[in-house]
Amino acid sequence: MKKYNTNRKGFAIVEATISSAVLLIAVMGTMKFDYYSAIDSYRSQCQLEGCMLGSAVMESWQGQGGTLEFNPAQDLSDSIMDCGDVSVSGAYFGPGIPAGFTISYDIFPYYKITINGTKFRVALSYKYIDGYKYLNVRVGWANNLDGGYWKSRDYVGITECLH
Repeated sequence: MKKYNTNRKGFAIVEATISSAVLLIAVMGTMKFDYYSAIDSYRSQCQLEGCMLGSAVMESWQGQGGTLEFNPAQDLSDSIMDCGDVSVSGAYFGPGIPAGFTISYDIFPYYKITINGTKFRVALSYKYIDGYKYLNVRVGWANNLDGGYWKSRDYVGITECLH
């Protein structure tokens, strides 16, 4: 009877294939994690800029007494206009308004505000309750990572009461 040498060194093709598959799965998982981290970072930046823009628009509107003729294209405070490359123009669509509120506009129902390449849509609305005027500002943005399509869920809203 022949004795087989049991002291073999090296890998068989099956072992090499399995180790390559494990390595490929680890690399692909890391790449997917990096991709989603970049997307979430972009969305967080849009949400942060949207909150700051909504706050600036609300402060400007309150500063003018909540007048229905408030026009962000003309009346937006200098604090937001000094943030870099900012442009403001009228628009015909944007984020929805809360139930029971009336959209407030002088010329356009919505406004498109672009800050450093990120496009935001702003909706101004108001409501009277027991003699108090409630102002609402909603700021929405298009998700540029999905081809720039408008998504109504990507918005922030601020409601404040004027005394």
